[in-house]
Amino acid sequence: MLNFVRDLILLFTGLFFFSWLISLPIRWRELSTKYKVEKGRKSSAFLINQVGGFKSDRGTASMKGLIIGISDEGLHLSVPSPIEVFFPSLLIPWTEIIYQKVDNSSSRQESIIFYLGNPTITSLKLYSSVIKKLEEDYGEPIFSNKLGELN
Repeated sequence: MLNFVRDLILLFTGLFFFSWLISLPIRWRELSTKYKVEKGRKSSAFLINQVGGFKSDRGTASMKGLIIGISDEGLHLSVPSPIEVFFPSLLIPWTEIIYQKVDNSSSRQESIIFYLGNPTITSLKLYSSVIKKLEEDYGEPIFSNKLGELN
């Protein structure tokens, strides 16, 4: 009976891990060919366990557990260990990002869409509250300083 419970727990853990892996956006791989950064590069401010919506050919994929950081160099994106083996950390320079506000009449939270890459590889949608918290932690309005005022 103990082996059955152990096997059942391993099965559900494996299924959860696999479903999380396949839910990650395909475009991450494209971004990593251009913006992969060595582990250990630090952001000046970061938030863990965030949710972002990545645009792909199949629609928008919601990604949970995202680690978002900012520095003078650009926008840092990473995923938690051990998944980072499959999805390396990214540093997208400010010069390769365009952003705009999204009018969300159906949601109470305002969103921002970041178009990543030049030419654009994908877009990342984040809540404005995430941007506000990052800028508070950073100590200045880095998004508007680096990317210009929001549209």
